[in-house]
Amino acid sequence: QRITPNPSIEGKVVIAYWMMQGRAEPIIKLAKYVKLPFEFKGYTNPADWQADKAVLKHLFPNVPYIKTGETVMCETDAIVIQVCALANREELLGRNNQELIQGAQVRGVVKDILNDLFGLYFNPNWQTEQAKVLEKCAGRLKRLEKFAAGKKFILGNDLVLADFFLYQILYFLSKMGETILSPYPNLLNFMRNFEAIPEIRAYHESAEFRNKPIFTPGAPYKFPVQEQRITPNPLSLIHISEPTRLLSISYAVFCLKKK
Repeated sequence: QRITPNPSIEGKVVIAYWMMQGRAEPIIKLAKYVKLPFEFKGYTNPADWQADKAVLKHLFPNVPYIKTGETVMCETDAIVIQVCALANREELLGRNNQELIQGAQVRGVVKDILNDLFGLYFNPNWQTEQAKVLEKCAGRLKRLEKFAAGKKFILGNDLVLADFFLYQILYFLSKMGETILSPYPNLLNFMRNFEAIPEIRAYHESAEFRNKPIFTPGAPYKFPVQEQRITPNPLSLIHISEPTRLLSISYAVFCLKKK
């Protein structure tokens, strides 16, 4: 059964999470893509979240959550469906049963990778454990690389929910080291295609995105490069006016990168 917009749900849309990208970023990017007006509530103090949690009208209060009027939904998988419903964009769930099933499978693989990465980020011994975690992730990345061959997005020419989740874990990995994704040209091409979407590009260029940490600053893990950045095109003329781009080049220069 396909979802339909719920006319009884009215009011300002609030998406709440910790003040970082973390698990909520695919939701934020999805809402930006479908042009759903919303307010982001970013918690920085655990006490503030605990106070809200105590009065949140939901059986399973958790972050992230989405609140529309008095209606509250928690859990990421439910929230993205709600965003699609509010924006009347049910095609993002899958345009047929095959897309629905394949998208769910990709999201399952992505969730496994994300759980491994989050475990690493919270591990005080992350420096000695990173190689092991990346080796574990490599098997899944190789399968995703093969599946992405010849496609604009992960299932083809059209976006589905799985694309938003896949992009996020690839972004995390790209921040962990410049060459981690080098063995996966199809996935890098996917990232470029995703970043070229006008709504995503506009969001990436905004202070809203650039001022949001990738992960909680209190976690032991330290990303090698802190600046928010996006994946460069394989062949493009780029003006770099400040040291916030992917490569280690600073100030006013022009460069032509080859495929």
